[in-house]
Amino acid sequence: MLCKDILHVNSYPLITFFFFLSSSIESVVNYALSTLHNLLLHIEQAKLEILRCGGCQKMVALLNSPNAKFLAILTDCLHMLAYSNEEVKLIIESTHGPQQLLRILDMTNYEKLLWTTTRLLRVLSVSPSIKILMVSKNAIQILEKQLYQPISLRVQQNCLQTLRNLSDQAIKLVRLTILPFFTKLNLFFYRKILIHLFVYSLNYYKQMI
Repeated sequence: MLCKDILHVNSYPLITFFFFLSSSIESVVNYALSTLHNLLLHIEQAKLEILRCGGCQKMVALLNSPNAKFLAILTDCLHMLAYSNEEVKLIIESTHGPQQLLRILDMTNYEKLLWTTTRLLRVLSVSPSIKILMVSKNAIQILEKQLYQPISLRVQQNCLQTLRNLSDQAIKLVRLTILPFFTKLNLFFYRKILIHLFVYSLNYYKQMI
């Protein structure tokens, strides 16, 4: 079945996949999520249909899965739904999504999951109410840990950008002793960007030789 054929006018085939997400059979759940992920990647209309079916809430409920590869796909789906969509961000907030994402970030060492999770947190962290929630749930310490124990540059960049988004709210809510950290953080952020650009330019130059 082609992706476009799944998006029936009444969304009945799409609802079926959300039913499969509740299955007790892991392979069925994985298949359903992979299909929804492909729909989001290739069909723009899929976002609206998934939201209309309550798909965002169902996906957030699956964030307690112990399967890191499954979670990487799941958080990528949520990122595609949440990007530039304030309604989705509020849904994720109201269903305790940020807390679950911070828990995942604090516990996993699977690079792809770290990347998709931090990318989603970066998008969520621009919302004022989510900023307050994240800071109150130790987001600063959890994100900072990724800077001192880096797994990849792209994860570090997401963490730095998320910390930058949270910085104004963090200074209001956390002890003033955190202020020197953010002064250093800004310098560290720009240094990392410059290093990244330098490495990219160097690799590009080598390819040209």
